[in-house]
Amino acid sequence: MSDTQTTETMSTSNTTGTETPGNGAAKALLQEEVTVLSSLRKSANDVVTEIGQLEVRKARLLGSLSEIEARAQGVLNTAGERLDIPDGQPWQVTPDGNIVMIPEGIPGGPAPEAGV
Repeated sequence: MSDTQTTETMSTSNTTGTETPGNGAAKALLQEEVTVLSSLRKSANDVVTEIGQLEVRKARLLGSLSEIEARAQGVLNTAGERLDIPDGQPWQVTPDGNIVMIPEGIPGGPAPEAGV
């Protein structure tokens, strides 16, 4: 590794690079390069904005999902009370709507809905 290091920075300039390197003149990007970089920067900002909008939509969808799950749990709780299922007693609902009691200490299989 040499004692000197070259670092590159991205900056925009409206000048064109007409000077040749090594003659002591300031170095600049070609106007075409400036235009391309400006366009790419705008595209990147547009993507970041879209990601932000998607995050807001995602948060709203997660809120909707939470409300749906709370409503489903409310239906299960009401059914459990109506059917005199003791609190803490594991149970499941079959696809045809029947209640299956799960003996305590025995893990139940996957079920579409379960009440506790």
